[in-house]
Amino acid sequence: MAKLIDEATAANQRGTVAEQLADQAVKAMLNEVVTWPKPGLVDPVEHRAHPDMDVFTFIQSATSLRPYFKRAATAGLNFPTGQPAPLFFNQLRLLGQRAETTMFKATAGVNTHKGTIFSLGILTEAVATLRGRQLPVTQLNVQRVVKEMLANLLATDLDGLKHGQQLTAGERQYLAYGQTGIRGEAASGFPTVFKYGLPTWRANWGMNQNDRQLTSFLKIARHTDDTTLVKRAGDPAILAWKDQQLDRFFELGGLTTKQGRQFLVNLEKDFSDRHLSLGGAADLLIATIFLASGMEGDNDHGTKN
Repeated sequence: MAKLIDEATAANQRGTVAEQLADQAVKAMLNEVVTWPKPGLVDPVEHRAHPDMDVFTFIQSATSLRPYFKRAATAGLNFPTGQPAPLFFNQLRLLGQRAETTMFKATAGVNTHKGTIFSLGILTEAVATLRGRQLPVTQLNVQRVVKEMLANLLATDLDGLKHGQQLTAGERQYLAYGQTGIRGEAASGFPTVFKYGLPTWRANWGMNQNDRQLTSFLKIARHTDDTTLVKRAGDPAILAWKDQQLDRFFELGGLTTKQGRQFLVNLEKDFSDRHLSLGGAADLLIATIFLASGMEGDNDHGTKN
């Protein structure tokens, strides 16, 4: 009887953790879309670079994906120790394919969160794995689990690609420019998130939430070879221009100065006029917000991140 009670208690605890992680995932997506002004992205004020969607499309998408993130968390919590970690990712990929169908149904066919389904699904499952094994959710542990899960990703997805096949935008850019995009970022353990996203988030604890998220986003964007931006521009040279613009923004003092804020408003208009987008950086901001809500060892002035 005691064993049955212990098993039931453990199952209830895993269920609670899965619910919490699913809530954190949806919250991260909602926080990203209401952050303003993000150059070339959807926010509550405007969406000219994405005329087929608006903030309400993203709300519908994010809330529809909650069951997916709960399933990803549940899979992580229950993944048997000793099983090959790449099998773990294969399981997640099947869940992600179903989640894409759910997203497109919720948005009437608009791609709002396909990249997030991939990246945030991986991180949700990785954090859940650590929680299930009662290991601390630290940068070292998260990156270790992610790298183990994705050990075969680049070889499986990118080796052997040929022109003429039916390819995704990311696969076409890999063949054209050698960019591994979000696959490379994920397989490396999301270094941009840990090197730039989270440190910027922590360093700007005194800002209001919008400005804190926006500053983190812009720092991420500065250090990301955003394949969405390259796709929109049709030329990887756009990345150097993007870096120059964001360097100038930070040189002006960023959001702490009137000049920096005006520069960003003008940059946002330029992106929208040219239909440029930083969709890849947006996905990494979502990952940053998600991890900030559950990472251990952060000295964020009393906030457990």
